[in-house]
Amino acid sequence: MSFDEMLSMFDSACCVMSIEKKADGQVGECRIITSNDKYVISMGLDKKPDNILYHTIVPKDDVFEAHCFDCAHKGLRLHYYQQIKTMNMWIEVVMLPLQGQSRKSGGIVVKYMMFDYRFTETVSAEMLADVSRENGAAIVRSCVYLQEKGSFEEQTQKVVEDIRQTIGAASVGLIQLDHEHKQALLLAEASEEEGQKKLSHRIRVLPYKVFADWSISVVNDSIVLTSESDFHKLSLNNPAWTHAMMEDGVKTLCVAPLYDDEKGILGYLYAVNFPVENADSIRELMVLESYFLRMGVLKNDLIIRLQRLSNYDVLTGAYNRNALKQRLKETEDQEQEISVVYADLNGLKIANDTYGHEAGDRLIVEAVRLLKDIFGEYEVYRAGGDEFVVIVTAPKKEFDDLLSALERLLTERDDISFSIGYSTKDADEKLERVIERADAMMYERKRQYHSEHHTMRA
Repeated sequence: MSFDEMLSMFDSACCVMSIEKKADGQVGECRIITSNDKYVISMGLDKKPDNILYHTIVPKDDVFEAHCFDCAHKGLRLHYYQQIKTMNMWIEVVMLPLQGQSRKSGGIVVKYMMFDYRFTETVSAEMLADVSRENGAAIVRSCVYLQEKGSFEEQTQKVVEDIRQTIGAASVGLIQLDHEHKQALLLAEASEEEGQKKLSHRIRVLPYKVFADWSISVVNDSIVLTSESDFHKLSLNNPAWTHAMMEDGVKTLCVAPLYDDEKGILGYLYAVNFPVENADSIRELMVLESYFLRMGVLKNDLIIRLQRLSNYDVLTGAYNRNALKQRLKETEDQEQEISVVYADLNGLKIANDTYGHEAGDRLIVEAVRLLKDIFGEYEVYRAGGDEFVVIVTAPKKEFDDLLSALERLLTERDDISFSIGYSTKDADEKLERVIERADAMMYERKRQYHSEHHTMRA
């Protein structure tokens, strides 16, 4: 990842600087190598800086240079606030050491750092508190992990495992909230024992609303629970969440939200069962880690959106044909019971020809809505213009009940009609063959429909 690519992930003004260490050990030239667009705008520049001395933009400052030197050459992660009285504002500064160095003639060593800042009108005493050396080192490691090659899931897995070991927690994880599709996604989870990896199960069985409602209790930058009275207070607003934690043996909890000014809460970083005596330090680390992780989550959210565009039908929100092809490639558990419905929407051509394509689109949308109402959590695919596939991973009895419910509903409706085929997977059979059987049954029923209604293609 280049410096420019790294900086583009940050939603605050930031730049990469090169800091010289002269042969006598003193600080030399401090240059701005490159920046993101927000830095250019905030500084009133015409273009991105390209290896320029920092004091060509702002006044030379010995204290600032000392901080830059400590960050780049001593590997210190710095976070502080400075008041700008002329503007009646505070500036929040974050400096992070970056990997890599070079040498110049005369024994000069050059190392790199990232400088990040944002303005705020007020600063609390808590915000001004010094960050511990241990937490600073953990933040540096996390930033390094987030710059390594690999997927975001692989990067965050390293981050949460490092946090877990640093704070001595039983488990640490990162949740992303997909508000648009009402889903909670577990991006990474690290536990000291494999048996303690229970949140992945909780996310599957608890509704999205439980996780979305964490915002009711996490009202500031974090929530820390270390006693029975703390959990009792939480239960008043989040009974389902509290009950789930009690079942999983959670004794202490720290949750830090990943917050974006425009999108609100993107997700949560959590830690459970850590030493109570270190709660304050752990809260500090979790809040700082969430600050950096949220930028990665924003990028991951964009990737998820692009994936959805390739796997979801834009008109109906159902899975599309590409998603169905991917589903067929998946390895299937031979013991899993799977049944398929293949439904062809009758009358779409007549609707398009008589009332226009907008009316046809409305009919297609209603068809998907009806199928989702009947089959609920199971997978609904738009396999073609007027063809739909439903994959039901449930016992045969449950599938038969759902199929009967669909057929009853269709007899009650005079505004929508399907030709339906269906089939159930045999033990060693491929899913593709099951769909082919259901398609063949659908085609025969479609032929009967055309014969009864004296149409060629309706």
